[in-house]
Amino acid sequence: MSNPRISIGRDGTIIRHNYQNQPPPPPPSSSFYPRSNNRPTYTNYNTGSNKSWGLLIFLSIVLGGFGADRFYAGRTGLGFAKIAAMGCGVGMIWWAIDVFLALTGKQKDNDGNYIKRR
Repeated sequence: MSNPRISIGRDGTIIRHNYQNQPPPPPPSSSFYPRSNNRPTYTNYNTGSNKSWGLLIFLSIVLGGFGADRFYAGRTGLGFAKIAAMGCGVGMIWWAIDVFLALTGKQKDNDGNYIKRR
């Protein structure tokens, strides 16, 4: 027999804790541990972006320094960052990289889909 733990309650009574006679813990709820047939299934339906690859290349070459290609792709935050980079002098390198990404079809839209030639 194990030694029970003894503690004193707030009102001064002695409380004996016998941990061997405790009921087993309840089973985990299904919301935290879903059954295998209840788990969501993810299917990749990524067929590419619905944006025009040719227009992206045109915007990237002609107005890429002003972030027009990023704004067209729906990535406005990167568009504003590209405008700020042009003011700092780093924008020409970024412009050249974006032209290369557009030509190779590796630039993404705001949903994460590649804008590529169809």
